[in-house]
Amino acid sequence: MSEFARVTSIEELTEFRADLCTFGERAQEGLSSVQMAIQRTLEWLDGQDKYWQREVRRWDEAVAQARAELARRKMIRIGDRVPDCTEQEDILRKARHRLEEAEDKLARTRRWLPAFRRSVDEYHGPARQLGGFLEAEHARALALLQQKIDALEAYARPTAPPPPGT
Repeated sequence: MSEFARVTSIEELTEFRADLCTFGERAQEGLSSVQMAIQRTLEWLDGQDKYWQREVRRWDEAVAQARAELARRKMIRIGDRVPDCTEQEDILRKARHRLEEAEDKLARTRRWLPAFRRSVDEYHGPARQLGGFLEAEHARALALLQQKIDALEAYARPTAPPPPGT
């Protein structure tokens, strides 16, 4: 392997260093942005879990109330006629449907919450590595690159010829 570098443009190295700086800034912003999105999503999923728990309780009570109202209505008899219970049956059917929907949403939320947390845990390892690189190695790489650029510029700078007679 050769110990010599074939540098054709110091300006290209300077542009590369600037691009590397931009990469570091954008990568840090990206990591921060993703972390905030993760936090918002976790808070939202926790809120959904609590919301659907409340909805299940609410519709469970509505089903119980609709059943009781239907039973009361069926017990009321005017002579030999059975009272019309279609309205109470309709209310009970709708309440059961809403209860099933709330239970389904709660089950889905409870299924996704642990899956999302596992995915977040899998993400954190590589994200920490990138963050560590950006904090330490990236700064060192930029400094080393700047030293090399400075050395190349000093080497390429024209020097005055030595005074005659020396």
